[in-house]
Order: sequence, then structure tokens, then C-alpha cells
Amino acid sequence: AREIGADFHRSGQLVFPGENADLSESSHRIVIHSEADSGMYDAVNRGYARATGEVLAYLNCDEQYLPGTLARVSEWLSSNPAASVLFGDALVVRSDGSYLCTRKVSRPDRLYTLVSQNLSIFTAATFIRKSVYDGGLRFDTRYKDVGDAVWALEVVRRRLRMGFFGEVLTAFTDTGDNMNMRPNAIREKTELFLSAPPWARKFRQVFIGVHRFKRFLLGAYTRAPLDYSIFTMQSPRRRILFSVPRQTHKWRLSETG
Repeated sequence: AREIGADFHRSGQLVFPGENADLSESSHRIVIHSEADSGMYDAVNRGYARATGEVLAYLNCDEQYLPGTLARVSEWLSSNPAASVLFGDALVVRSDGSYLCTRKVSRPDRLYTLVSQNLSIFTAATFIRKSVYDGGLRFDTRYKDVGDAVWALEVVRRRLRMGFFGEVLTAFTDTGDNMNMRPNAIREKTELFLSAPPWARKFRQVFIGVHRFKRFLLGAYTRAPLDYSIFTMQSPRRRILFSVPRQTHKWRLSETG
């Protein structure tokens, strides 16, 4: 919000002016809504319903955008009007902001998503046009943890035109206690797995192998150096620069995992 000079509003009233922003000319507004919901995905659906912009996205509390992400996404979508959904790559970092791995996203595949219990995209680096939401695509609120995977499966089923940015746009913090590691998430992943055809479950490793080969072709296993700048719990008001001499795709357990 500070970087783009956004103002904060609640109930139509300005409650916090953006830093270094001319209130008479500010073009970015963050509107705060607080209300009861039936879970994370219900909250996202409600937020999307209230949104008035042309592009929708959301972040959870353990995620953040890298510098310039919103401007780069806006430019990409303007240059690619046929794309309905845009997926970007993501960094995984520890609680102190230090590097864990780079995760390059790939096109979601129905059977791989079901049998691998893994999602080939990051919702923190997912951007959709408002027209997609207006066309009826919603998060299934019956799920509390794997609704993003069910949503991705619906994107595949509807054959929406997907775009891939090809660079990291967000950072996800592996705290060792993320919702994805809790019992309900494990139970819902198991339910998705069991919903796959028996023959697909039997050949689970084949789907995983094909997926990894596709990621290899995309350059997901690069060892190139990388610099990134993020906010941390120790520095919530100023980004800290981290330099990585060699990237890795391996998501090792965090220090608390």
C-alpha cells in the first residue's frame, strides 16, 4: 500500500491516507470490509463480488507481492487480451525471509492434481479477469483448505485461456505451521485423491513423472543466481534484499517444520 500510495477506506470514509500521496489525485484505494464468513474461500468469493476492477487476485497472511508485481501483471494482461487467467512463479522463504526454493508453475492438469495431492500453481501468483468471476467461477466453500485445487480443476474443465508470466511475482512464507500442513488439509487432499479414477491412482507415479518432465522443459530446475526484496516480520515497513547464489526447486522443511 505504501509503495503504490494507496489510501484506506472503510464504510465510504477515508481512515488512513497513503504515504506521500496527494489525496486529491490518489488513484489507488484499499477498501476495508470486516464481516462474518464461513471460511477462507467464502471470504475470497465475497471480496471478488465487491471488487470493481478488471483484474482480481488475493493474498493470504503468509504471502506478499514482489516489487512492481501489480504493474507488471497489468501490462501483461493488457498486452494479452485473450488470456482469462494469468499464473506467475513464486518464491518460498523462511519466517526470517531467507530463501528456501523457487517454484515454477505449470499448466494445471486434472488427473495430476487429483493423484499427486499437489497443485502446480500458486494462488498468490494467480490473477483472473473480473469477467471470469462474473461468468460464474467461484471457490467451492465446502472446502476449507483445498478449495484452490478444486478451483483450478474448474478452470481446466471450463477450458479457460491460461497465461504464464514466466517469472517470480510473489513470496510465500513457510512458517512450519501453514494451514496446508494441518489435519483438515490432509483429510481434504485425501478426499481429492480418492475421487480420481482407480487406474489413475494406481499409476500415480507416472503422472508425477510426466509432470516433472514438463517442469524440466520449462526450466523449473534452474540453478541461476537470484536477488529478491521482501518485507519480513523483523522489517515490516521496509523491504530487505536477499541474494541467492544458486536457486533450487527442492522445498525442504523450514526450521520449524
